Amino acid sequence: MTAASGESFQSLSSFQNCPTTWVHFIVHTSTEPEPFGRVIIEGQLAQRPVIATDAGGAQELVKHQETGLLVPTNDPKALVGAIRQLLESPKHMSDIIHGGYEVASSRFSLDVHLQTFGQAMKELIA
Repeated sequence: MTAASGESFQSLSSFQNCPTTWVHFIVHTSTEPEPFGRVIIEGQLAQRPVIATDAGGAQELVKHQETGLLVPTNDPKALVGAIRQLLESPKHMSDIIHGGYEVASSRFSLDVHLQTFGQAMKELIA
C-alpha cells in the first residue's frame, strides 16, 4: 500500500510501518472502559506519545505523566489540554515517549511473549 506522499506502509494497525508524518500522537478516547488497550501498547512500542481516557485497561497501561497522559472520559477540554501540554513541552513529550517505550517493550515485546510461552510449555511438558 502506498500513501499519497509516496511512502509505503503495511497496515495502520502496525504503527511502526506508518509514515511518521501521519502519526504524531496516539489518542485512545474510549468512552467505555476497555479491558485491554492494544492501540496504547502499539503506540508506545512505536515510540509515540499516548493520551488515553482514564478508564479500564488504559489505567493499567498508562502511568500518568510518565508513560503517557490520562484524561477523563467525555472531556474534550481535558484532551485538548493534554495535547497542548505535550506540544508546549518537547522535553516532557520525549520523557513520556521514552517511558512508554521502556515499559511496553519490557512487558509486551515479542521476545517477552516468546520467553513466557516457552517457559509455560516447559512446565507443561515436565
